[in-house]
Amino acid sequence: METPIRVLDGIDKLDMLLPLESCQTDVVDSMTPPHAAEYASAQYALARDCATLQLIEQDIEASRIRIARAHAEMRLLEHQRDAVQRRVSVHRARLSPLRAVPDQILQEIFQHCLPNTPYVVPNARSAPLVLTHVCRRWRTVVQASSELWSSIALRDLGVWNYELEVEMVKQWLDRSSTRPIRMSITCPPRTDFGLDGNVSRSDIFQLVIAHSAQLSDLQLNVNKTYLHYFLECARLPALRSTVLSLHTVHRNDEPLELNAPASISAPNLRCIAFKGDGTSISLIPRAVFPHITHLSLDCHMTLDLALLFQDFTHLQYLALTLSLSRDTGLRLQRPHHRLVVPSLRSLELHLDKDMLDFGDPDTLETLLDHLELPALHTLVIAAPPRPRGDARWENHAVWVDSPSVASVLARARRYGARARLVCWDLGSSGGVHAGVGIGADEGTGEDWA
Repeated sequence: METPIRVLDGIDKLDMLLPLESCQTDVVDSMTPPHAAEYASAQYALARDCATLQLIEQDIEASRIRIARAHAEMRLLEHQRDAVQRRVSVHRARLSPLRAVPDQILQEIFQHCLPNTPYVVPNARSAPLVLTHVCRRWRTVVQASSELWSSIALRDLGVWNYELEVEMVKQWLDRSSTRPIRMSITCPPRTDFGLDGNVSRSDIFQLVIAHSAQLSDLQLNVNKTYLHYFLECARLPALRSTVLSLHTVHRNDEPLELNAPASISAPNLRCIAFKGDGTSISLIPRAVFPHITHLSLDCHMTLDLALLFQDFTHLQYLALTLSLSRDTGLRLQRPHHRLVVPSLRSLELHLDKDMLDFGDPDTLETLLDHLELPALHTLVIAAPPRPRGDARWENHAVWVDSPSVASVLARARRYGARARLVCWDLGSSGGVHAGVGIGADEGTGEDWA
């Protein structure tokens, strides 16, 4: 039972008040007029609680004022703290050892920040672009370092190139100054260049052509139309190495045959690789053939070895990808007599999966038994990887143990060449994944990686 509330000074006639809960219940449940004592008690309670409420409100308001004052003081202290922290950062920056590092050392450091890829894909989160957002000095050094901007991978979307991307490419190429440029250009098969298919409508293409004289290393993964316009417009006096790859999906308006334009000039071209259906050595001018030292063929064509070595008189490195397919693979034409190739130092034969599993190792006879290689240093037979548990793993050894392999190595050694056989596995990306070198006296390989 609740303790009754005692009447205070304002009510002398009542000694006790009804409990609060009981009063509330009576008021809610009863409509009878209050008697005099109840009326006086309610008036007193109302006056008392109103006075208490006013005091509480005053205390709350006073607390709010104190809190607001404390917040204001805290904000002032925070501003003071931030100002002092900025000054501390400035003082520490003044004492930083990096301030004493010469620009040339910074440039060397920035070189090691570049992505470890043949061609740099422009990305605001990686070098060199990210280095321009560190500080004013770094931005100045990076923008003035032409070697940081001498490699780029481009994707040409024709009329759908974004304006911001075009501007970024323009700045990138301008910052390369006159330095030789390594460039990769990819143009998707169905790229839109307008109703007439004029590739020169592309702003990216125009920028590439404007800087074509600086290209030293070029990789093209494009369609025939794009390649046709590029060969017609580009001037390539500094080009030393190129990879030409054509899409297997062709447009109806593409030229059926592509030949090197008479106007094209690439006097310093030394290394060239052809990949994909439609590429051939006719894409480069014949005047360049004698200067080529490295040649790689992974394309659909018939290869006359006699004509090849007759045209490419200074060839030092030759890589051929042999395929079982007559529609997409490289076909060798048997020479009528033995060919003496005095300059060839390295010969690579890449076997695709079907050739390895179902091809005839005697295919090597067409090539190797008709070659006399006095300067041969390395013979490479590369194939897709096979685990040792695979029953078809023995196919590797069958190709390596071909009598033609031992014969060409023996003939090279008669000239005093230190010829050796290297057996390589090709990774899923198509590049050389691992290798096992075999000494010059061993001749053939028994063990595959």
